[in-house]
Amino acid sequence: MAEGDEGRHTDAAAGGEPAPGGAAPGGKPPAAGGEAAAPGGPALPGGPGGLLARLRRAPKAVLAGGAVVLVALVVLVVALLSGGAGPLPDVTPPKAASLADPVPYDGRSPIQARSGEQRVLVEFDRPALGKRENARTMGAEAQRDYVDELKREATTTRSALQANGVVLRDVVAFYRVWNGFAATVRTRDLPKLAARRLNVRTVRRAYPASGEPVSVPDKPSLKRAGLGGQAPIAVLDTGVDAGALAGHADPGYDAVERDRDPAPGTDPSGEKRKETSGTALASILAAAGERVMPIRVASLRADGGTVTAETTTDQIIAGLEHAVDPNGDRDTSDHVPVALVGVNAPYAGFSDTPEAQAVEGAAGLGTLTIAPAGNEGAAKPGSGTVGSPASAPQALAVGALAGPEPAARTELDADGTKLDAAMLAGTPPRDGTTAGPIDDTSAEALTAVATRLRGKVVIVKANENPAAQAAAVAAAGARAVVLAMTDDGEPLPAISAGRAAAPVIGVTGEAAEALLDAEPGKPITFGTPKRGPRGETETTRASTFTAQGPSAGGLPKPDLAAPGSALTAVGVSGGTAVAAANVAIQAARLSRARPELTPEQLRATLIAAGQPHDLPPDRAGAGVVAEPTSGVTADPPTAESGPLDPVTIELNAANTTPVTLTATGGAVPTPNALTLTPGAPAAINIRLPKPGTTTGRLEARNGNAVVASVPWLIHPDDVEPIAVGEPKIDRGGRRVRFTLGRFQRGPQTEVQVAEKLILDLVDGDGKPRRTLTFRGGARELMPAEYAYTLPAGTRDGLTFRIRAWAPNQDEPTTRTAR
Repeated sequence: MAEGDEGRHTDAAAGGEPAPGGAAPGGKPPAAGGEAAAPGGPALPGGPGGLLARLRRAPKAVLAGGAVVLVALVVLVVALLSGGAGPLPDVTPPKAASLADPVPYDGRSPIQARSGEQRVLVEFDRPALGKRENARTMGAEAQRDYVDELKREATTTRSALQANGVVLRDVVAFYRVWNGFAATVRTRDLPKLAARRLNVRTVRRAYPASGEPVSVPDKPSLKRAGLGGQAPIAVLDTGVDAGALAGHADPGYDAVERDRDPAPGTDPSGEKRKETSGTALASILAAAGERVMPIRVASLRADGGTVTAETTTDQIIAGLEHAVDPNGDRDTSDHVPVALVGVNAPYAGFSDTPEAQAVEGAAGLGTLTIAPAGNEGAAKPGSGTVGSPASAPQALAVGALAGPEPAARTELDADGTKLDAAMLAGTPPRDGTTAGPIDDTSAEALTAVATRLRGKVVIVKANENPAAQAAAVAAAGARAVVLAMTDDGEPLPAISAGRAAAPVIGVTGEAAEALLDAEPGKPITFGTPKRGPRGETETTRASTFTAQGPSAGGLPKPDLAAPGSALTAVGVSGGTAVAAANVAIQAARLSRARPELTPEQLRATLIAAGQPHDLPPDRAGAGVVAEPTSGVTADPPTAESGPLDPVTIELNAANTTPVTLTATGGAVPTPNALTLTPGAPAAINIRLPKPGTTTGRLEARNGNAVVASVPWLIHPDDVEPIAVGEPKIDRGGRRVRFTLGRFQRGPQTEVQVAEKLILDLVDGDGKPRRTLTFRGGARELMPAEYAYTLPAGTRDGLTFRIRAWAPNQDEPTTRTAR
């Protein structure tokens, strides 16, 4: 590999030595450009049209941010995501609903912020080690030899790029689960990457899919028995406090700092807060008697004037590289059977992203990846809010049920008025002075009143997205934030871990009205947070804020559901990541009981064992996770078909089992009853009475017991073409701007994404003279406005031609501009 300007280079496996010049402890890694930007940093969904506003007024169309790695890109103008899905339309909370749902609502953009540099992933054509058909049987020396071959090829390519003047900074190489490297490159160097016909994609952001833990006096008890010889579960999230796990933590890896200390990082701005979500998830596993291998892939980092917990897709891949080869010796016989990914890239539910390929590569080496479906709520029919990497075909995607642990409570005393309040994030101060109420939390409005808010307990009228409001006010210097929602018909969502720099408290209904009537500058006190009353929630009800399938790539997701809240070692927390942790426990137990199962078989067995409980399949998949006992599995474990073809599923049984068959969504299974016998797979066909897009579930019963549950999806007859706006030419004919896709928020969010975009310069006969996108086109694009600027004198009277495809769209949507 070339030296000098390339900067530090690291093999993503733990065996690589960290090079000098790493990121500051707990802080942001070296700058990474992104695929989208907006002036002043990335837009968050806290402006007009947030979560609560979506419930109170007609939906308003917006464009979500995104961008493409384009050749010779000079200026990229985008409008980032500014919201997400509302509550599930057919999930009604019980009448005794708590003030808050411990499952957070997120809805942030997964798009990287604009920069003069971009963080990219460069993929090579040869398969990664885990993608080889014989990967598991190759033997240690053969695996090492193959990885060394991939290393030599990658080093040669990077040296050639540097010889051509391309500066590759902060390089991280991958060989085991994905074959390529991540690097930060200057925007002006992108044409040189294109000249070598490399597969290049920009990285995305992902966020912890769990709420900021609320510390309460109670702590879970940790079981020590039986840990000696069992394999650990890898936890890919923020850092883990091993001291809180009472000996349940194995040595791990930090993919952010690239060292062997995956401890929680601190706020780089100097605030006294640490990363918490990784410890929370790890303690759920430890409380169930599991060993944990911490892999820190997310951290608190500065971003657009705020500090939030987040990661990027290249760091997720780095985490999976370590999970399959913990000691970094290029022999994957020490892989973990189960990897729990605790982060989610909202809405980016594509099937063939680099992280999705890495999930497949990990499975090829013996590791099942379990991932949260996301906390973005309901989707309009034909859309989906499932994120990544849960959308990977071989990931086990998990939705959240209303868990057994309700939101924590505190008593709020505002100038003598005592109110019952919910803790949405963190630990409240004992006392303070109020400011507000305020209802405009835009950057301009907060700047105008910043001196009055700093150091105060700020009361915010929750008339828009409450999570984004709280984060914005906390970033303005509030000591604590109190969200007051006068509409008590829906619970307030918890705040995602690492999102708000101050504690967040919530009040609803009459309590909120009383607080909003209070004068500013009055004393306010908070009691010690305590656990909410048991029995307030139901574990067989989907959480209001759990994501809805199908995935953007057209798969029936999520696969399973599990309780979405828990008491952890660092407090009460909830989210689809908590639900995924509960599934990871079952997966680890099944792997120990049946070590012969491959990751694919492990996933299939767990899905088939799901218990439906009349849950909607597009939010809960096969149903509630359960211990597999029936011996019945399905092939495929989740199924899909075209509108006129039947969904075909084969049921297999370890024992002779008579079953009756039913299907949701008005579908009809044929046959509707049969006896399953070992070694004789039984084919089941499912048809709809009339064509249409439907997510459903096949349920096989033996008596009253569900012995197999299979989610399925029937695709529409025609795919709606991707929307491409009228191109606009400016800057003397050198720049073209156009919108791509659609994002419309409401009680059910509509998200239209692009699978591929190709931008050409063509002559008068329509013949391409120059292709401006990378090999194969720009891939997996979020709704956005895109802009491409040519260097002076390079257009030569040619016409811009835009071609774009939605997932599964056969013929492109085409636009031209002179």
